[in-house]
Amino acid sequence: TRALLRREYLNGLYEPLPYFLSVMASNLVGAALSSVALVVPLYLLVGFAATLVKAARFLAAIALMTAIGTTLGVTVGCLSKDIDEARVMLMPLLAPQMVFSGFVLPLKNMPGYFKWLYYASFWQYCLGILQINEFEGEVFTEGCPAAQVEQAAWDSVRTWLSTHALNVTLPPRHFEATCNGTSSLAAAGLYPVKFGGLQGYFAILVCYMLGFMVIAFAAVWHTCKQYDRQA
Repeated sequence: TRALLRREYLNGLYEPLPYFLSVMASNLVGAALSSVALVVPLYLLVGFAATLVKAARFLAAIALMTAIGTTLGVTVGCLSKDIDEARVMLMPLLAPQMVFSGFVLPLKNMPGYFKWLYYASFWQYCLGILQINEFEGEVFTEGCPAAQVEQAAWDSVRTWLSTHALNVTLPPRHFEATCNGTSSLAAAGLYPVKFGGLQGYFAILVCYMLGFMVIAFAAVWHTCKQYDRQA
């Protein structure tokens, strides 16, 4: 807390850099353990790709987002007076990241003057990693759009015939089709893969993480210097 930081800093227990490094280390370890505990069961229950490489990419992307969230928390915690002010500061930061991540509003539907927000959103790089990691090169036989359209039409006709009590009945039928994940990625604006592939996406997330760490340390340093002036 700010009160604890102020008291211990003014008592000479540590300097800003050791304090920042210890806080970041402890927060990242705790966040990593909680992320693994939450993500691994979810990964298995949803039925994501059961390969070690893809699971490692999935966890790495979540770990980077956890690190970014931790640094943002440290920054806002240093600059805000209480939890209410922290909420007020966080919402303008996070809301555009989520809205313009390409999930709520697809890139192809964004007006040209908003597309820079898409490329500035670290959320979209994480979502891009997760989608490319899961769908690229995969072939599916369930849930394909063509099969869904045919199934809906067949079921509608069966329902209409039974409702109007005609002497015609259609047996239940399950439609199948083949589709590939690449078409889904293309529809989301993620294919062809940009930024040099998944390694480019990861590099951008790492840059965001390092940039936010610098900002977080600057916030800690500024707060400590304020305490020096007030002492």
